[in-house]
Amino acid sequence: MKLFRCHKCGKVFLAPDVEYNATTFSQPVPCPACKTPSAPLFKSTIYGKLGIIRKEEK
Repeated sequence: MKLFRCHKCGKVFLAPDVEYNATTFSQPVPCPACKTPSAPLFKSTIYGKLGIIRKEEK
């Protein structure tokens, strides 16, 4: 289990840690509140830079 944070609504939640395409990264998990793909809590900026998840423009 790993902590994830939604970049859209800010909710922090626990989800299973599943690997992303046989790499050391975790698979993005949909937020239980708003269904937006979310990155692990401490790696959310790296996921955005690598294009694994996209942040919405405000």
